[in-house]
Amino acid sequence: MRAAITAGVFGMVLAAIGCGDSEADTKDEFIAQLCAEFADCCVAVGRPGDGAQCRAFYGAFLSSTSGYDQAAADACLDEFRALGSGKCDSASRSTPSCNKVFVSSGGTAKPGEACEDDSDCAPPAAGDVECVSNFVGDATVQQCQVRLPGTEGSAPCVGTVEGNLTVSVGGGDDIPAQGYLCDVADGLSCDSQSGACQALGEVGEACSGGQYACVPSAYCDFTDRMCKASLAVGAACQGFDECVEGASCDTTTGTCVALLAAGEACSSYSDCASGNCVNQKCEASDDLGLVLLCGSS
Repeated sequence: MRAAITAGVFGMVLAAIGCGDSEADTKDEFIAQLCAEFADCCVAVGRPGDGAQCRAFYGAFLSSTSGYDQAAADACLDEFRALGSGKCDSASRSTPSCNKVFVSSGGTAKPGEACEDDSDCAPPAAGDVECVSNFVGDATVQQCQVRLPGTEGSAPCVGTVEGNLTVSVGGGDDIPAQGYLCDVADGLSCDSQSGACQALGEVGEACSGGQYACVPSAYCDFTDRMCKASLAVGAACQGFDECVEGASCDTTTGTCVALLAAGEACSSYSDCASGNCVNQKCEASDDLGLVLLCGSS
């Protein structure tokens, strides 16, 4: 699964950066712009900003690719120009064109056929393709699956997309040869019960639970089975997902408290905005993409 992991990291780190204002005519120019623009993101988290690790990573990654899509590269640059200061936040936006800039050397496995990693799968005519794993009994089954953008009612849905995070949804023993991804940015999530993309619940609408039952500014109250507005800092709470963005529910006091910034004292990972509490101090997120692109601190 090494290639699959590398490809996933590649998509994640591309989605964490911004690119320059000029178009990149070659893959080398694209990488040069990419690494230069990401330097300030590395510095911001206390990692080297010279770009050496970034260039080394892409040099190794590109040995397994055979193509460069100029149109996708230009679209990727356009998507990142709109991010501004949010370019360093890998979970803040979805940048789908960036995953299509480099084409892996040609796989031949068709949708539904066995694979070991993404590079084994033949490029699809539309959407993306992944080597998807499923557990059946005491064994693992891996098959190529084409994943298309979903709309409300699209079935079967195979995952919910939030920024650059995809939460896959299993569907029994079988792996569908083709499935749909439901994007939170489009107001959708994958309903595991119906197997279709469904609209996120607005405040006051019924919900059946789960992280993506309601719009991002609301949460699903399990008692009333209703979407309710996220709770402000200082409000009484019971669940981790009830508080507004940038806050969490303190189980000791039962109130929403603001997440702590890097350098502040902490007692648990859940205290920190980065989710990283080391030696009772919040540290920057120990993100695999940051390590691969920036190097160690």
